[in-house]
Amino acid sequence: EELARLRDQIKSGEHQVPAGTKVHAVFKGGIVDLSFGTEPCKPYLRISREHFKKLSILFQRNSTSSKEEQQQQEQQLHEAIFCLLARYEALAGHGYQAALCGDGFDVLLDKFRCVAECFASPL
Repeated sequence: EELARLRDQIKSGEHQVPAGTKVHAVFKGGIVDLSFGTEPCKPYLRISREHFKKLSILFQRNSTSSKEEQQQQEQQLHEAIFCLLARYEALAGHGYQAALCGDGFDVLLDKFRCVAECFASPL
């Protein structure tokens, strides 16, 4: 019931994120910790600096922002990577690939005649 109410608030635009709340990126050695709040804090989502850099390059390559909007673009990058990592965390299944169990593959074979498994990753 609470989730349904929150969903309806988000859809109608009534739900507001508290002022000053944003995605924070903290760079430590070879890792980047991303957290959501008014300041960097736990819980955070972790990505290697190498993967962060690769995603940053892809994000910039597909961005239409001008140089003047660079700070806003950096926040948008942090938000996009945070959302990507949060989705992966939410889907954490067999091997963190949201893999199906054997029964799921049987349904794909029986109902859709899928005979091959494919793999894709943004990293």
